[in-house]
Amino acid sequence: MKEYKEYNILLEYSNSQWSIYSDESLSFCLPKLEDYYDFNQAKEDQEYTAHCIEKIVFKITNKKGIELPRKYKHIIIDFLSKQDNKITIQSTNKKIPRNFNFDNFDIQSPFIIYFKKSDIFKINQHNLDVPQYSGEDIVGEKYVLVSSIIEESKFKKKKESLENYLEKDSLTFVKSQVNFKGTALDIRMGELLSGKRLPFDSYQLLAASNFKQIDNFYLELNKTARLGVVEKDKFSIDINQYATKKLSHKNLIDYILQKQKKQAKLITPQHKCWTQATDGRMVVGLGGASVYETSMTLHHIYGIPYIPASSIKGVVRSWIIQEVIYPSLLDRDETFNQLESKEQNKRLEKVAMQDNIFAAIFGTDDKALDSKAHKGNIVFFDAFPASEPTIETDIMTPHYSDYYGDIDNKKHKAPVDTESPIPIPFLTVAKGTKFQFIIGEKGNEGLLNQPFQDKTIIDWLKQALSEHGIGAKTAVGYGYMTT
Repeated sequence: MKEYKEYNILLEYSNSQWSIYSDESLSFCLPKLEDYYDFNQAKEDQEYTAHCIEKIVFKITNKKGIELPRKYKHIIIDFLSKQDNKITIQSTNKKIPRNFNFDNFDIQSPFIIYFKKSDIFKINQHNLDVPQYSGEDIVGEKYVLVSSIIEESKFKKKKESLENYLEKDSLTFVKSQVNFKGTALDIRMGELLSGKRLPFDSYQLLAASNFKQIDNFYLELNKTARLGVVEKDKFSIDINQYATKKLSHKNLIDYILQKQKKQAKLITPQHKCWTQATDGRMVVGLGGASVYETSMTLHHIYGIPYIPASSIKGVVRSWIIQEVIYPSLLDRDETFNQLESKEQNKRLEKVAMQDNIFAAIFGTDDKALDSKAHKGNIVFFDAFPASEPTIETDIMTPHYSDYYGDIDNKKHKAPVDTESPIPIPFLTVAKGTKFQFIIGEKGNEGLLNQPFQDKTIIDWLKQALSEHGIGAKTAVGYGYMTT
């Protein structure tokens, strides 16, 4: 601990500003006190004590020991706490970003911490800024080619830098010797310079495994995101890398399928299991949260595509309403077709929930005949691949993005050919991928085999998957499945 000192000070307010008087010179003290302490809360002509360590006043108190408030708008002066390699601000418990290097600083002395909004952008102690790691600190400038395809002479002949070459050919593997905090690492620069953005500890893990391919496709896709080539400030899916990617996890898939059957047996005494294959490409979760413009539903643990139970239940429920409830309302209510689509949907929902079998299968809210909300007795399980899935890249190209983006017509955009269409890649599950479907019944009422109109719930689901499809873009042929 550095030497601790106390200095008696007197505060005086005149000419719209505060002045500080002391028996000893406080000119060495950092920071400028009136900038960082709220003197409006002080009392004039009252003695205060300035508490210093080194050249930093970290506290001002009156004779009763009550601390003068500090201004927390853009800067604070405080001690830091270190535990389990995590450094936090003592008074607020806010974490300090890991890229600050405190190796040559005294953690037991106070720091001046600068903010932009809520983000820490600078930390200072004894008039010295705490350094931050940057990309230049991590990645060296010396590259060593390890690919047998490319020779160093190529760059000399073309007078082209290695960085530019790698931007064009991201599959080139280049090794860079990096020394980071005393640890020598080999980094595959082809990955780094082709737009990958990873935390440094992730690079350390990859380097330790000699950059073996990441087995979990969810982690590979979402945690090693790649900046686009056309739009440098956006992440984009690598069309070449995922053009056709088979996820070879046969043992894992067999384990998941068997485990799910055991779970179904425990949860639902009566259940049915069958498989259906994609009749074309399928994409579930296209509009989900993602660093890319598009997404795909992948299991965050297993890393394989699957169809969530909520999607399966939603598809068959919507299909029954469309095929049974909608035609019946058209036949018996002449005014139904004149309603707006929002009002039609409300009416369809109300009529559907008043059907006893529909309510027993899917559950209902308080609009049921008995006015009591309850859960459905049919349990829908997630559908996992029954065969090793293949991922394929597809592309959609909106030609009138400005027109479609002007939802409220505030910009008065027209769909004209002067716009520049930008291809947007997205991932799909390939044709012929089999999925295992399981639905079960909680009780023993026989709902699985009880016909709703002329079909059981299993028949309705099979028909919905084969005639309506599941997932995104079903209107243009995606997501259809054969039995």
